[in-house]
Amino acid sequence: MFQISALTNLIHIGAGVVGLASTTSWIGSRLFLLWSAIVCLAFWVFRLAVGQDNAVNVLPLSRADGWLYLGLGAALFVLGGEAGEDEARCRPVAAASICGGRSTEIG
Repeated sequence: MFQISALTNLIHIGAGVVGLASTTSWIGSRLFLLWSAIVCLAFWVFRLAVGQDNAVNVLPLSRADGWLYLGLGAALFVLGGEAGEDEARCRPVAAASICGGRSTEIG
């Protein structure tokens, strides 16, 4: 069903490393989710534009890979948008605010 490729494995490992590094801030996490969505959707478009048996196909993406990347890209895009809303909701507006189970104070 899914083909194995060293290049796609390296891309996934690199995405994981960048994802771990981006967890230090809300904006970093949000940007990671949104850029990952763009990359997944680009893989999906690549799969549509280049046939599986085409010599240009350097990423051996099958039909199942295409649908996987479409669903993953859509989910990451939604999560990236939700992360932005959570950041705005969690900003303290008074002396103390409860956000995600943590108490944060200004000053």
